Amino acid sequence: MSLQGSDGSDGRFSSYVEGLAGVIGHADRVKPLRDYCTGLMMPCAR
Repeated sequence: MSLQGSDGSDGRFSSYVEGLAGVIGHADRVKPLRDYCTGLMMPCAR
């Protein structure tokens, strides 16, 4: 699934996740955080 949109939402999402990653304090947690946030944004029932 592509998160790219015509309104630049992919860039805003990346910036948001990078901001969160900057405060979690451990580099090994960045990918799981990105994956978790991506999952929250997917159009499916949770």
